[in-house]
Amino acid sequence: MNTIIIVTLVFFGFMFISSSLSKMMNFSHHVKTIHAYQVLPDNLVGKFAKIDVALEIIIGVGLLTLHFSSLFLIMSACLLTVYTIAIGINLFRGRIDIDCGCGGIVGENKISYKLIARNIILVILMALSLIYVQNSSVSFSEVYVISLLMVIQIFYVMKSISKIKSFKQHYESLGGNYE
Repeated sequence: MNTIIIVTLVFFGFMFISSSLSKMMNFSHHVKTIHAYQVLPDNLVGKFAKIDVALEIIIGVGLLTLHFSSLFLIMSACLLTVYTIAIGINLFRGRIDIDCGCGGIVGENKISYKLIARNIILVILMALSLIYVQNSSVSFSEVYVISLLMVIQIFYVMKSISKIKSFKQHYESLGGNYE
C-alpha cells in the first residue's frame, strides 16, 4: 500500500477516534448538540448519539488496522455525508448558531458552509483513497487530477448555494414567502 494512502487512513482513523472520545467524555453535550439540529425525532436522539459514537470508534479502529480499509472508508464517507446533510438542512433553514458537534482533532465550530466544504473535501479524499486501495493500477497522479477537478466542482456548487441563499433573502425582502 502506498505510504500516502497509509498516512491518509491513519489520519482518518485518529480523526474518528478523537471525535468519538470527545463525544464520550461529554456525552450529554453530544446528545444536546444532536437535538439542536432538529433532524431526528426526540425519542431517537439518544439512540443515535450512542450509535454515532460506536460507529466512530469502529471506523477509527478499523482504519488504523489497515485491514478491510475499503469497508471502513465507505463507512466513514457515509457517516460524514450524514453529518454534512444535517448541517446543510440547518443552514438552509437559517439556523447558523448551532455547534457542529465534531469534537476531537477537528474541533468544535458553529455550522457553516465552510464546514460543509471541509466535509465534502474529506469525503472526496476518502473516495479517492478507496479508488486507490481497490484499484492499485490507478496512478497517484490520476487520483490528484481527479481530486483537483472535484474540488473545483465543490467550489462551483458552494458558489451556487450562496447565490440561491441570496436569491431567497432578496425574495423574502420583497415580501415573498419562500417556505
